[in-house]
This record gives sequence, C-alpha cells and structure tokens, in this order.
Amino acid sequence: MASQGKITPRFGPGDYVKFFGAGALAATLTHGAATPIDVVKTRLQVDDAMKGMNMVRAARQIVGKEGASALLTGFGPTAGRKRLPRTTARPFT
Repeated sequence: MASQGKITPRFGPGDYVKFFGAGALAATLTHGAATPIDVVKTRLQVDDAMKGMNMVRAARQIVGKEGASALLTGFGPTAGRKRLPRTTARPFT
C-alpha cells in the first residue's frame, strides 16, 4: 500500500548543481568570516610582542602595521582545501 500524505522530492542533475553551488558559496563566506579571527588568534599565540593583548587590540595592531589584507592571510588555501572535498562528497553520502 502506498503511503498517503507523504511527498518524496525528486532531484535532477540541475538541482545537484545548485546544491553544490550553494554549499560552495556558504563555505566560502564562513571561511572568509572566520579567517581574520584565526589570524589574530595565531598571532597572539606565536608573536611575543602580542602576548597579553586582547583580540581587538591585536587586530588593530595587525591592521595598523600590515594593512587590512593581512587579516585574510591564508584565506585562499583554507577555503579551497576545505570546500572542495565537502561539497563533492555530500551528494554521495
């Protein structure tokens, strides 16, 4: 007997392309937002001149000395490395 009242979605190849794109965009945006925090955290851990500073003060010092683009150091490799495997594996799991 067929179950009544249940709707089963039917996805085609175009839908999976959209899902892939949405996942890639979401991963890129979240990594872009998290990278500056990670840069400041790492500098606080390894730079003796920054030890004891809070996150805001350290971020201001980095931007003052190196410019705002310094906060995105490592964004490209991080986003590329993490985005591709996750978005390609999900349709098959």
